[in-house]
Amino acid sequence: MKFTGRLTISDADAGSLEFSATQDEAWVQELLERSAPKEQIVASSAKDWASRSKMSLTARVESVGKEYLLSGSFQAQVPSPCSRCGDAFEAPRVSHFHILIRSPKSKNDGDVVDDETIELKTEELDLVEVLSEQLVMLEPIAECPAQKKDGSCTLCHLNPTFSLADDPESAVKSLKESPFAVLEVLKKKL
Repeated sequence: MKFTGRLTISDADAGSLEFSATQDEAWVQELLERSAPKEQIVASSAKDWASRSKMSLTARVESVGKEYLLSGSFQAQVPSPCSRCGDAFEAPRVSHFHILIRSPKSKNDGDVVDDETIELKTEELDLVEVLSEQLVMLEPIAECPAQKKDGSCTLCHLNPTFSLADDPESAVKSLKESPFAVLEVLKKKL
């Protein structure tokens, strides 16, 4: 039977469940599709974004008293727009996770639930849902790359800056169209 990314949590009572997977497996592709940024951000559909992503993961589910622990790690390379130049590049995403899981039979009314605890309504654990959330949480608001000594971006390795000497007409036009240039004019009027 092929693993689908869903398991019955009580199967870990007999011993820990261990698995590994890559982007070549259907359930990992589904995980990546669920994690994809909006089409307007990456200029591609969730399916296309997932097909261009690379991911490998290892995880383990083990019984810890009446509860369960999902722990593991994943490494991914996902298409992401550079906030400096706007071009797409392969962004690294790495996570190590430890998530406490409470099954319906192990819940107590006084239990505190935090960000690293999942309370299941049924005995089935959907790893696609849980791990796609882990990947989404790694996605920055914007990639803010540092610059190398030559001025190029450390993420996309391009150098989208230009100087007045490179193309004086474009540089002057760009400076005039800048919203900051408009603000500077308004500031001088005050």
